[in-house]
Amino acid sequence: MKNIIFIKPKKQLGKIKLTVHKSGKLGFSKEAEKLLNLQENRFVKFGFDNDKNIFLKIQLVHDAECFKIAKAGEYFYILSTELLEAFEIKK
Repeated sequence: MKNIIFIKPKKQLGKIKLTVHKSGKLGFSKEAEKLLNLQENRFVKFGFDNDKNIFLKIQLVHDAECFKIAKAGEYFYILSTELLEAFEIKK
């Protein structure tokens, strides 16, 4: 039998990602949920600059520019159709 050396993973949060689903929902991975503290912060603002770089701001308080962060089962998501339209992305 060959001598196999296993690589030990570094301690990290895992894959922090946001995923756009076919339904138009923007889903958060469990790791993103932890990093952004979505249990407490339930609203998000999106913005972009002239180069179309996306910025997001997670916050506790709702205002006219906020998207509500919803929860279905164990996962958090945002209805992102308006966001995608702002970037001229059609679903």
